[in-house]
Amino acid sequence: MNNKIEKINKIDPEILSHVINAIVGGLNYKLMVDYLQKKGIDIKSIDIGSYLIKAHEYIYRKAEIDKDYELGMALERLNNLYMYCFTSKDYKTCLQVQKEINELCKFENKTQNPKKKKIEEITDFEIDTSEYTEDSDGE
Repeated sequence: MNNKIEKINKIDPEILSHVINAIVGGLNYKLMVDYLQKKGIDIKSIDIGSYLIKAHEYIYRKAEIDKDYELGMALERLNNLYMYCFTSKDYKTCLQVQKEINELCKFENKTQNPKKKKIEEITDFEIDTSEYTEDSDGE
């Protein structure tokens, strides 16, 4: 009994990582055991149930992300990449990074072809054809 408690309390992060990958990969229990054995893990020496519980807890915690925080992190990473590309004089990549920032911030693309926009404005109307249609009398 004491041995069982030690197995539960000792969660190896490497094994946990493999279990998480197996769950995310959609493996059923049998395939997961095969996968872990191929990774050199002695299934009999671990309490796989504890690893499954911890893996599911990890996945649930990941689902509870703070979207504002993650947006801020993404913007910070993109800004850092932009500055690196700018100092490296890689202007083509700078433009691509700026487009990613604009898309992430949901900025409108103001560089749309003005002729195309003008055509859309001209053709975006309805014609009232009621005066040109035949009356119910057949005239």
